[in-house]
Amino acid sequence: MENEFLIVAVVFWFAAFTQGYSGFGFQLISISVLSMLFNPIEIIPLCAMFGLVINIYLSINLRNHINIKELIPLLIGAALGIPIGLIFLKTAAVDLIKMLIGIIIISYVFVSSTKQIANFNLSAKWSYVFGLFSGILGGAFNTNGPPIIIYFLLKRWDGNKFKAMISFYFLFSSIMIVVGHALTELTTQTILKYFFYFFPFVFFGNLIGVNTYRIIPTKYFNNIVKILLLLISIRLIIA
Repeated sequence: MENEFLIVAVVFWFAAFTQGYSGFGFQLISISVLSMLFNPIEIIPLCAMFGLVINIYLSINLRNHINIKELIPLLIGAALGIPIGLIFLKTAAVDLIKMLIGIIIISYVFVSSTKQIANFNLSAKWSYVFGLFSGILGGAFNTNGPPIIIYFLLKRWDGNKFKAMISFYFLFSSIMIVVGHALTELTTQTILKYFFYFFPFVFFGNLIGVNTYRIIPTKYFNNIVKILLLLISIRLIIA
């Protein structure tokens, strides 16, 4: 039991550090790793609650770089997609959820690593599509990051605006996802208990990540994270 607690604490700390450092990664890391050890239907609501807290902090910290008008199409798409994902999470088999999480994350690693992504120009209507797809993934697996990260990479924003805009988008979607988990009774008293147990690790991990952002170049750290995600995804798919 002590070993399990330590493993979960380290995973949450590292995932929160990554989110604070790069603006994304908490859900991708925490859900992919912990789904190998525990039932993802219990892990997903817990991670959603932590994600909400992290994105509140980051959105406040980076509020001067947020342009809500540019996010409206994405937010509309997410609002339509999240309920669809929640229905899937409530009814799908555990093994299917694990496999799909692995496929989603491994797809993100490959797509985000190709240089061709920076040469693709988006029309305005694609914002709704990316938001919808992200909402479905967020409601189902709490992994709404990949479509939005790819979308923001295509926008070619600087580091501060990227972190600010993605944090506010995640804040909006996290509120809907957490409320959806509560309404569908996926958030139990046990999950609430674990939230308070591991909150300090998430808080300090995120805080250290935010302050490390100015020291270590993001490209090196992000490449390390992608390699870890690739290995974890393969494990989830073949399990």
